[in-house]
Amino acid sequence: MKTPHTVKCLRGRLCHLLLILAPLFLLTACPYGTFWLQFSQDGPDERAKSITELTGSELPDIGSSATYSFVVIADPHFGSPFERHDDGFVSWFTEQLESADTTKIPRFIVNVGDTLNSGSQDEADAYNEFCARIRTAAAQSQLHDANYKIYTILGNHDLYNNGWSVWKDSIYPYTSYYAFSAQADSSTSGFSYYFLDSGNGSLGNTQLTDFFARLSADSRPKIVFSHYAVYAGGIFYFTLQDTMERNLLLDAFARHQVRYVFEGHDHADHTYEWQSFSERAVPSFLYRYQCSLVTVNEASGTAESHLIDF
Repeated sequence: MKTPHTVKCLRGRLCHLLLILAPLFLLTACPYGTFWLQFSQDGPDERAKSITELTGSELPDIGSSATYSFVVIADPHFGSPFERHDDGFVSWFTEQLESADTTKIPRFIVNVGDTLNSGSQDEADAYNEFCARIRTAAAQSQLHDANYKIYTILGNHDLYNNGWSVWKDSIYPYTSYYAFSAQADSSTSGFSYYFLDSGNGSLGNTQLTDFFARLSADSRPKIVFSHYAVYAGGIFYFTLQDTMERNLLLDAFARHQVRYVFEGHDHADHTYEWQSFSERAVPSFLYRYQCSLVTVNEASGTAESHLIDF
């Protein structure tokens, strides 16, 4: 039988353990706990009331081949005190733009969130300077594309300290829920690309309902981007927090020709092969110095992803 003194000692040890573990939990790279302390703005139902369809000059130049590539980066965390490796990425990207295999030339870049470390304007300015370096490299390459497209979605860090006010005015394409369709070869149907607002760890009812309706009405093969993983490595801490929402998304992906889902947030490479589509949580640009080169084949309606070190 435990005496009152024993119980008191156990409680004391438990308190000491919690005091040790709590700071470690709060200091993780994408802290779920501090997120709610630093965030105080609208959720996805307010931000993503309707989808923005990108058209015309907002579309990437994917060339005329039915096979083309693009790059996915995740969690660049501009403003973090950690050492940056932007030069390494720009160097790799510049070389890749001159690839003899033109199907491997990156035609656009997708950033799946946590662009800003704490939601500040200075961090947004630093990211835009980085994007300007990318566009300069593209303009001087065989692409000759000074309007090179870099598509960005919201992460939880982007919303810290009322960061949505900064993000929506500073980060292209200035909206949190959007899509476009791209077709290189006139004999194919091309692909549809969907960019989701999961910055709160949920899509919210409005966005989720609209997204399902659009998937059902869209006959093209599809690629989807989200900051929070739907499943990936199956680590609950790093996924969308509502298991019902996750299950509904996985079912919709399987039924509506989704070929690939790209995510970020957990900073490590987690992949999962479902029966009809693939899911990849891309490693952190800042902390892992990696990205993903994705090659799309319109003729076969497939996409494959390769991890790149820079």
